[in-house]
Amino acid sequence: MLERLKAKLSDKQKRFANDLILGIVAFALVIILENTVWYQKNCVNSLYDIYANLEARFAVRSHDNSTVLPQILFVDIDDVTYRAWGRPNITPRDELAKIIQKAYDGGAKVIVLDVALEEPDYSPVQALLKGTPTLDGQSRDKVLWDTLEKIRVEAKGTKVILPTQLYSDQTLRNNLYRRLVDKTTIFEAAPIVKASKYDDITRIWQPYAVIKNSAKPKDEVLWTVPILTAVLGWGDFSQLEAAAPTVLETAKNNRPVNINIKTAKGERELVLNGDDVSISRFNRIRFHILPSTTLSQESKGNLPFASVVYTSDEIAGKSFPISYRDKIVIIGNSSPDRYDILATPVGEMPGLYLQGNIVNTLVHIGSVRVMPTSWNIIVDCLLIASVSYLSAFRFPRYANELTLLIVAVWFVVAYFVFMATGYFLYIGFPLLGISLAGPYGSLKSLWEQINPVRDKLRKK
Repeated sequence: MLERLKAKLSDKQKRFANDLILGIVAFALVIILENTVWYQKNCVNSLYDIYANLEARFAVRSHDNSTVLPQILFVDIDDVTYRAWGRPNITPRDELAKIIQKAYDGGAKVIVLDVALEEPDYSPVQALLKGTPTLDGQSRDKVLWDTLEKIRVEAKGTKVILPTQLYSDQTLRNNLYRRLVDKTTIFEAAPIVKASKYDDITRIWQPYAVIKNSAKPKDEVLWTVPILTAVLGWGDFSQLEAAAPTVLETAKNNRPVNINIKTAKGERELVLNGDDVSISRFNRIRFHILPSTTLSQESKGNLPFASVVYTSDEIAGKSFPISYRDKIVIIGNSSPDRYDILATPVGEMPGLYLQGNIVNTLVHIGSVRVMPTSWNIIVDCLLIASVSYLSAFRFPRYANELTLLIVAVWFVVAYFVFMATGYFLYIGFPLLGISLAGPYGSLKSLWEQINPVRDKLRKK
């Protein structure tokens, strides 16, 4: 019956059928593979890196700072400062206390520390900063403790987030200042981002971690720095507390949880998830905050003047009219000797700016969104049918060229859709399946020519 059907079809109709079948097969493979780590790694990550680079370069070259959240203020403990402090192994906590005190006095809304607080400062007394003697490590630790204690007791509305790391078995590492955490003024959060295992590039942020504690009957949720910063800056911590039981329950089955949070642009739905595949689908970072050291070909970056304070300027006695009022102040190290510089799709970036980009993604420009499967099916079917028809009936001599042209046009369209809406489209892959129709047809014709020769040789 199949042979009769083939005999009735014209060459153009056969070509159309071949292209359509190949496109549908390729599309089916994409649907099957789209939730696998292999597909996310080899297909989606590669395409996303191109998008992220183009978006970042556009953000710098357009000189348009509208995509940078004006409420974020970075306090950058730069390499000049690090050398002036004598290259200490631990960021001097008395100096850190001065930075926090200045932000607090200036009326900061949230102060985020992206500085390790795990171990006591063992630094000896040193002569630094033009011969001025420093405190010993224990005294430095106490200065920071007293500053945080004052902020907690006065409770004027400023929130402070302390970083807390986890061990590989999901238990908490030490935090010298954990006893100050009251979840009203002082909070702790995990500064977790996800670097791909195969190339060590950070593209993804993680919304929470599940803490294992043998002393307690149930596991607990530890929120990460970006989501806690976003909620404390524009919403209410009770939102996260209410979501925690559901998150713990669904985390067992690796299912995402949707919650609504307040942002700089109104209420927005946020997907909370814990497994690698769903994180890679929903929690990609958009890089619109670019320090001068990140993009190799864009040496100036795009940080507005009022969005960053370099501590080396403070040391040098330079005074700039920077307002801390109602700002989200992120404090961290950018010196390459502090080992807090991470590889990203747009270049190397200090941790404090990476955390800032995640907050900016969440509350300002919008998270990366994945096109629903139903939309994928409709658009893919239309594209496959259209390309198959044009290749078979309208432009058969230029079928492969036409398909590649449509793929290129679709890439451009998908990029501008991504820029405008945050929807990450990668449904051009099935069209590549159609482009195989030409080589497939040529190989089939060659095989049909070889078969009779092979049969004759066998008979001899």
